[in-house]
Amino acid sequence: MTAKIRLFLLCCLFFPILLLAQRPIPGKITDYGTRPSSVVDTFGRDSLKVSIDKTLNVSKDALDEPVDYEAKDSIIFDNANNLVHLYGNASIKYQTIEVKAAYIVLNVKDNIATAESRKDSTGRLRGIPDFKDKEQTFKAQRMRYNFKNKKGIIYDVQTKQENLYVLGEKTKYVSAKDTTQNDVIYSKNAILTTCSDPHPHFGIRANKMKVIANKMVIVGASNLEIGGVPTPVWLPFGFYPVTKQKQTGLIFPTFARTGIDGLGVQGLGWYFPINQYVDLTVKGDYYANGRFGIDLGANYKKRYQFNGSFSAGFKNLVTSNAPGLKKTYQRPLTLDWRHTQDQAANPNQTFSASVGISTNAAALQRNVQNAVRDVSSNVNRSTVNYSRRFPDKPYSFNSGISINQTVATHAMDISPDLNFSINTLYPLKKFKREGKDDLLNTVFEQFNISPTARASAAINTYDTLLFDKTTLENKLRAGMQYGVSASMPLRAFKFLTISPNASFNQNVNFDITKKEFIKREKIDSVLTTDPFGKAIKTAIFVPNDSIYNKKVWQATPISTFNMGVSANTTVFGTLQFKKGYFRGIRHKMDLGVGFNYSPVLTKASWYDTVEKPRQKVTDVITKQQYSIFEGGLYNSAAGSFDPNNKAKGTKTLSISTTHNIEIKLKGKKDSVAQKKIILRSFGIGLNINLNVDTFKYAPSFSPRFDQTLFGGLVSVNFTPRFSSQVQVLRPGSTTWYDSKEYIWNKEKLFWKIPKPTAFQGGNFIFSSRISVADVKKMIEKYNRPIIQDTSALKLKSNKENIVEGKKGLTQPVKEESANTLNFKNISSLIDNFNLSHSLSFDMSKDTSRNNKLTMGSHTLTLNGSIPLSGSWSINFGSLGYNFKDKKIPYASIGISRNLHCWEISGNWYPTRGAYLFTIKVIDSPFGDFLKYPVQKQNGDAFGGYR
Repeated sequence: MTAKIRLFLLCCLFFPILLLAQRPIPGKITDYGTRPSSVVDTFGRDSLKVSIDKTLNVSKDALDEPVDYEAKDSIIFDNANNLVHLYGNASIKYQTIEVKAAYIVLNVKDNIATAESRKDSTGRLRGIPDFKDKEQTFKAQRMRYNFKNKKGIIYDVQTKQENLYVLGEKTKYVSAKDTTQNDVIYSKNAILTTCSDPHPHFGIRANKMKVIANKMVIVGASNLEIGGVPTPVWLPFGFYPVTKQKQTGLIFPTFARTGIDGLGVQGLGWYFPINQYVDLTVKGDYYANGRFGIDLGANYKKRYQFNGSFSAGFKNLVTSNAPGLKKTYQRPLTLDWRHTQDQAANPNQTFSASVGISTNAAALQRNVQNAVRDVSSNVNRSTVNYSRRFPDKPYSFNSGISINQTVATHAMDISPDLNFSINTLYPLKKFKREGKDDLLNTVFEQFNISPTARASAAINTYDTLLFDKTTLENKLRAGMQYGVSASMPLRAFKFLTISPNASFNQNVNFDITKKEFIKREKIDSVLTTDPFGKAIKTAIFVPNDSIYNKKVWQATPISTFNMGVSANTTVFGTLQFKKGYFRGIRHKMDLGVGFNYSPVLTKASWYDTVEKPRQKVTDVITKQQYSIFEGGLYNSAAGSFDPNNKAKGTKTLSISTTHNIEIKLKGKKDSVAQKKIILRSFGIGLNINLNVDTFKYAPSFSPRFDQTLFGGLVSVNFTPRFSSQVQVLRPGSTTWYDSKEYIWNKEKLFWKIPKPTAFQGGNFIFSSRISVADVKKMIEKYNRPIIQDTSALKLKSNKENIVEGKKGLTQPVKEESANTLNFKNISSLIDNFNLSHSLSFDMSKDTSRNNKLTMGSHTLTLNGSIPLSGSWSINFGSLGYNFKDKKIPYASIGISRNLHCWEISGNWYPTRGAYLFTIKVIDSPFGDFLKYPVQKQNGDAFGGYR
């Protein structure tokens, strides 16, 4: 047989075998993934045209994805019963479902997993089953779950929905099949609570409870339990939202009782989530004696833009409830607004608001408020500001309104303000010659002008008359200012700065004052308030032959012009030493001299006269000259107008100097010296008014002293006043005035040397603020022991130290236990206490020319808390003493106790005769109504208004 024939027979023998080797074997494929039905070789021919889809036999009960399981101890396969036993830290994962437990049995045939805990050698349960499906978590003693139909039975379960815990005896869990549905939990004999303890301290127990995940908890007939003990409180049903989105709902009230108002409810209301940026809250209070209140509150926030809050309230307060007396009422209104703009929202525009005003604020302090911050404040300050910068433009715009409200007197000052400013302009800079360094080039570069424009208004009224129409007519003052200033700082001798300057301004008042003579008695009425803050009309009788002021709306400008020159320099004096503890001293002196001139621009139209006619022939006709700008917003024309005045204006010479002294001391290392400030600031000011004759009006001498001690803990400020003029006491007055005589002509310093000036008075302020921790650090710093030979101190063990005893023997000394109550541990309880001290004096001369020292204020205040344990704490607020008034200021003493999910607190206000005791649940929603307050307001202590 030839070779070609033998090769052909071999190919015929092996080719069918190769074809059969590529065919799949039915029943052996375990990979449920997608496989290609044919393969194309590199020549483009189909080398396999056998479809395997018809050969796969997959059960209809098979899972869509594989199940992963593992165990730390062991895995046992029971093939006869289709079971897999997992022991020790067992876990099963399928899609988003994960089960962990000490022991898990997996039924492969029915796709059911059973998880249980196991007891260890000490008899404690370990490996409590933990079930997790996306955001749903369960902890239970035993559970069963079917991976196919996604349903499970859980025994003694604990699950959390937002801040609510659901503990059920038997629970059925149904997983959502798609994203359009929610997981549902059915519980039997379950308790709903916010307490995370396995045995809740309180809760609402119901026989049936349904939880719709991320939506709500629906409870049937339920009973309130506290400490596992049922209470008489029953609820027919309940709906508790657990959604992450805001939902409309009822705000549960607080039941309260006060001595003057009786029983009442506080905070009953409704919550409205308007949209994702704004929500609204409406609350109301009502008491048995007729007191009620309504409060509206809104919070808003837009990310990266702004956030804030707004609230408004109305109170109907009963201020007298004594038997046999008629009830009196006060009805204050409150308004509070806080707005903050994000810094990244708009770099060219800012808006902020901090508003807190109320009508009849004193009534709120007396009868409602108890917080130290609210009661101790006598002035409520509010501001609203808006600013706008224009890119690539040299100008900007600022506007705002400020409101100051005095609580005790009901007075309110409102001042809106508009300010248009232009950046400093250098109009001659374009004429600067390149390469030149002379005086002319310096003038071109440094000459600058600054234009300004401003409009303002002011209203002085009472808080209860704020919305009265006569307020704008009689109390409003308005005006505007505009002008321009120019300066040209020049450098001379490399250390002196000379700055010529000039400014022109014009003030415009929109209202003027006209005075008229009243021949007959006139009755006028003005609005004011009674002691309760109620608006009343008071009659004013203008007697015969009197002058009556009348406001007239008329725009009138007032022009002023100033020009001058100033020179400033800084001089340093330094002395250093290379050896010794004292290494150097430096003296810094800032010296300034200035001259200012203002010409007289007074016009006759700025003044008017009122004539008092004579009643008899023998009477003399009297005329009174006055400025029409009296009481105006910009009153720059005070005094009287003299048409024969030949004065050439006001010329003022000013000299000022400020001193600072520092020393250097040797530090711990020779290369590093410590700086200490000996004199922070000592300044002297001298002003001389040069008008016609030299020293026509004597100079004034005003030094000032400012220093900090003990590392900045203590601040001292002293400002004495000296004068070169002899002071006189006018008849019928207790105030001293400067005369035209000089001290050096009347008094001698010693021998024949005249006394240049005399002490007239001054102010002294001493203030400090220090914490107990700072005091301890200072004591430890100065009393730190210096150990020369450290070899004698050796550590013997973790609890013993070796110290030298008698005759050189070593003795073991045990370290103090951390729980031992020694001085160090006790003192650490008050480390966060802050002690504030303020003392001020005013020095002046009495009517006998004797120096009189009057105390302005002297208070000592302590604030802080003492943590008695991890749960107990005692709080002290504004506890101190007012040495001037000899009384204790408004203070508070409180105690609080954290009871895991409950909180108990009490606050006592001794000087106010009020207290507040509350026990409540910490977390919402149960914290909104599971609370019991016992309080005594300020009005209760005195039977009403005081």
